[in-house]
Amino acid sequence: MKGGICMYIHNDAFILHSHHKIVQNESVASKTMNRLSSGLKVHSSADDASGLAISEQMRGQIRGLSQAQRNIQDGMSLIKATEEGLVKIQGILQRVNELAVQSANDTMTASDRENAQMEVTELLQTVDDTAKNLEFNTIQLLGPENEHEVATAPNGSAPKLLLHVGANPRQTYEIELFDVRTENLAVKEASILTQKEASELITKTQNSVNKISHQLARIGSYYEALEHHFLNNSYYEANLTLSESLIRDADMAKEAFSFLSVTIRQQADQMLVTQANQQPKKVLSLVTG
Repeated sequence: MKGGICMYIHNDAFILHSHHKIVQNESVASKTMNRLSSGLKVHSSADDASGLAISEQMRGQIRGLSQAQRNIQDGMSLIKATEEGLVKIQGILQRVNELAVQSANDTMTASDRENAQMEVTELLQTVDDTAKNLEFNTIQLLGPENEHEVATAPNGSAPKLLLHVGANPRQTYEIELFDVRTENLAVKEASILTQKEASELITKTQNSVNKISHQLARIGSYYEALEHHFLNNSYYEANLTLSESLIRDADMAKEAFSFLSVTIRQQADQMLVTQANQQPKKVLSLVTG
């Protein structure tokens, strides 16, 4: 000690403190730059372990909901195809009923009834062809059974389709299809060659038309229910996406301000280190002066 002035040769606490602040600010600046460049607040578990776990779980739900909405849209397309087939068959049966009413009138001759019978036969064959050939992604919609993995009851009831309409297990919706073959509609090989047969066919075709009308009403209810499922999933997905964004996405304005702040601190720390590095020269001048 000389003149009340202390000088330490081996260590300078002022320089060490400034260097520590530079390293600390560089780490903060690096993280801020990563957030600005990627737009993410949580890059890895080191950033926010619990937040990352919650975010990943939400992402799984979001992707599941997105796929469920596509499933529902496929189901709605299937229902529309089924509806069009039923409407076509409804029109055919109404024409058969019209011919039956015509042939039930005794003003019709045997020759007239034979001509009408040919049309009835062709119309009923068209019903069977529609039941056989109307498909959606190779799934038979109006026939006796599905060619794929569809549960068919042993008593001959219509096959059923299960649509997965949610992101979680057991969130399904069941669609029951309908067999519109003439055999199932009780009009197979129908005849109008006599007045009695024509009168009987009137009753049969009216019953068949009523069956088709019932199925059209049920198909409409299926479509409406799927629309509600689709909208619910859409709202749920939007809310989850917002929540996931709040956890994982960076606030760009906040991060930009943070980057500006840490840059200013880095420059100030560098100035302090530069100033601290001048101290040995001053001390040396005092010693050698």
